[in-house]
Amino acid sequence: MPSFKHAPEPARADREAWRIVLLYLAFAGLWIWSSDALLHLMVQDVDTLSRASMAKGWTFVALTALLLHVLLRRLLTRLHASLEAAKDKTEELLAVQQQLQQAHEIAGLGYYALDCPSGRWWASPIAARVLGLARLQDLTLQDWQALVHPEDWAELQAHFQQVLADGDRFVRVYRIRRPIDGMTRWIEARGELTRDARGQALQLTGTFQDLTELKTANHEVASLQQRQQAMLDALPDLLFEVDAEGRLLDYHTHRGDLLAATPEHFLGKLMADVLPAEATAICRLAMEEAARDGHSTGRRYSLDLPQGRRWFELSVAPLRDRAESAQRFVLIARDVSARQEAEQQLELAGRVFHHAREGILVTDAKGDIVDVNEAFSVITGYPREEALGRNPRFLSSGQQGQAFYAELWRSLLDTGGWSGEVWNRRRSGEVYAQSMTISTVRGAQGEVLHHVALISDITAAKRHQAELEHAAHFDALTGLPNRLLLSDRLHQAMTQSARRTTTLAVAYLDLDGFKQVNDRHGHATGDKLLVHVAQRLHAAMREGDTLARIGGDEFVVVLIDLPGPGSADALVERLLRVAAEPVEIGELTLSATASIGLTHFPQAEPVAPDQLIRQADQAMYQAKLAGKNRHATFDARLDSEARRHHASLVEIRLALQRDEFVLHFQPKVNLRRGTVIGAEALIRWQHPQRGLLPPGEFLPQLEGEALAVDLGDWVLRRALAQHERWLDEGLRLPVGVNVSAPHLLHPDFVSHLRRHLAAHPRVHPSQLTLEILETSALNDLAQAAGVIEACRQLGVEFELDDFGTGYSSLTYLRQLAVAGIKIDQSFVRNLLASHEDQTILRGILGLAQAFGMSVIAEGVETVAHGGLLLSLGCESAQGYGIARPMPAERLPGWVQDWRPDPSWTAIDPA
Repeated sequence: MPSFKHAPEPARADREAWRIVLLYLAFAGLWIWSSDALLHLMVQDVDTLSRASMAKGWTFVALTALLLHVLLRRLLTRLHASLEAAKDKTEELLAVQQQLQQAHEIAGLGYYALDCPSGRWWASPIAARVLGLARLQDLTLQDWQALVHPEDWAELQAHFQQVLADGDRFVRVYRIRRPIDGMTRWIEARGELTRDARGQALQLTGTFQDLTELKTANHEVASLQQRQQAMLDALPDLLFEVDAEGRLLDYHTHRGDLLAATPEHFLGKLMADVLPAEATAICRLAMEEAARDGHSTGRRYSLDLPQGRRWFELSVAPLRDRAESAQRFVLIARDVSARQEAEQQLELAGRVFHHAREGILVTDAKGDIVDVNEAFSVITGYPREEALGRNPRFLSSGQQGQAFYAELWRSLLDTGGWSGEVWNRRRSGEVYAQSMTISTVRGAQGEVLHHVALISDITAAKRHQAELEHAAHFDALTGLPNRLLLSDRLHQAMTQSARRTTTLAVAYLDLDGFKQVNDRHGHATGDKLLVHVAQRLHAAMREGDTLARIGGDEFVVVLIDLPGPGSADALVERLLRVAAEPVEIGELTLSATASIGLTHFPQAEPVAPDQLIRQADQAMYQAKLAGKNRHATFDARLDSEARRHHASLVEIRLALQRDEFVLHFQPKVNLRRGTVIGAEALIRWQHPQRGLLPPGEFLPQLEGEALAVDLGDWVLRRALAQHERWLDEGLRLPVGVNVSAPHLLHPDFVSHLRRHLAAHPRVHPSQLTLEILETSALNDLAQAAGVIEACRQLGVEFELDDFGTGYSSLTYLRQLAVAGIKIDQSFVRNLLASHEDQTILRGILGLAQAFGMSVIAEGVETVAHGGLLLSLGCESAQGYGIARPMPAERLPGWVQDWRPDPSWTAIDPA
């Protein structure tokens, strides 16, 4: 076996040889010098000196031989000892080498040596066996590359070059392909690098070891660990490792929401420090059972977690580590909250099933009975044993046909349930009514498993219901339909009339003088009279018509299938005759007439059944007012107008509540001076559908209505508020507000006005003028005069509006303390063409001057109108020729920009 090691340096042997030579030279030199000197001192004779020198020579030979003997003996002794020691060491090394060889054989550890400069390497037999080599000697780096798996060569070569460059150890695990069998094996190559004094790599020696089995085992272990981890991760459970004292050592779960505390708060702690006492006790019992029996399952405990109460089922097994004597336990806690709830619900269902007062019937998918409860037996009379296995058809009474049961099964199949009432037969043969609800129970795949029926005996309830329905729909005294049944029949009759295009009549009948009969002869006699009259009326009616008593002595008749409205008159007259016939009650002979109100259907507008009855009731009162014992027909046109009027009032009231009204303002001017002297507030309705409506569209609806007072009060408040806003803009302009007679005469008018003025203290009362329509009927002039005077005390003046159109103009001027009058526009509009209107206007101006009142002319529509008014002596005016009514926000700009027509200022005063 070649070796790349250098021979050891013989320094020690040289030193030992030189020591002997030097010792010999010293001894020989000392002998020669000392012996020659001594002979010359002791012997002078030449022969003697010759013999003495010869003797000295032999003596020297003897002494040197003796010295050489001593030195050689010492050297040989040492050499022998060294040889013995070397022999022992060799034997020891051979033994170690043999043990090492055996260890290498056992471990599969092969040796190699690489001569770095030449790139040649050799391998030991074990290494050759590991690598699958055919030869051991004279291997090259190409031979090594041929061994390495192609996928590992680049990384392995890079590591090898790095070690050669600046490393001293080579350690790598990689794959090879053995030449002898082509198998791929994992090996670990280790080596140490020897460098010369210059740092150049000389030799790499090391070992090869086959790790294939280890790699396979490690892979299997890792795979097993992965499978175990996957199994643990797949478990929905909590897994804990606990020692015998109950200390929590480790855990595993991916359901952190089910932990009673975070891991840092419970690891290393006792269960009693983390869990409630009851849960801890249950865990301790399970651990004791597992220690005794080898396992424990089925114990449950509950925890109150943030998401609510959760139930857990324990499985416990002991775990003993060979390296440790202390016993440990594995606890698996499974969340069984859903199961716990299901079991509780199942237990509850069981109790309900057995103790319910309703009968419960359970069938299989085919419909055969599999269970019934005790209530079922009580209701049907069949004990459980007789019902099991039978089809529920055995309970049928025969009152429901095949179509009924076909519809029942169709509902079960389509919707999974059915509910209704069924007439069945008891075991005794008695037919009874039952309320039944059937539900289909399906499996996880949607297949039908069972049908469950819940039944209740409602026979008594049905009987009572029939009695109640009769009492609810028929009059107890006469047996006639009551108001409720009348409403239903009238609704059906109206539907039939519309479908057949025939006429229907409703007659409202009230007995005349029935109260006197009750008062004179008593209620018992009155009741008998009602019964006799009801029987006669019913006998006089056609088949299909309805006679109902709706209270007291009032009856309603519904006459159907009439050719036209006039067809009912003859039938009504017959009812009047029948009602007037005498009635004998005991010894009394009583007679009572009737008043009948009549209405018809269909009508021009849609009408409801109860509305028809009210219409007939109204017509009946008209018949009584006309003298009784007659009939009157309802006028639908007048009623429609009344209803429209009512609807208008409702809409106006809602508009007032919704603040849909607005004020527009029409300026009042002095034509000659060209100044704006005031503005009249005029109400408008900003209707959400119809747009801006003038007062003529809605104020006439308020005549005589209390709502007119509310609306007038709103105008006062809004006008004062607007005047205050104008003051903020620098406009000081008097405002005129129209006041109706009912509003003026309202008891609270003055107090309301005082309150409104107080709410706007910046508005001076003199800036508010109230305009009274001269056409208004002031029924109490004295009261009106008092109200006007009270308002004047507040500082508010009045004007008489539309002067000249009323019937009491002079009376108003004489009795009402008004500050001015406004000439109605009807006189002003025709002023240019009518000398009569000019004469009237001069008279009004004269009256005003006589009473010391101001005058304003309304209806100035042209420049000519204004010029003529000025020539007649009227300077103040308003009208479309000056300005139309405008929104409040536009008035300040108009006031600033308005200029009178130049012709007006050129006219001389009258």
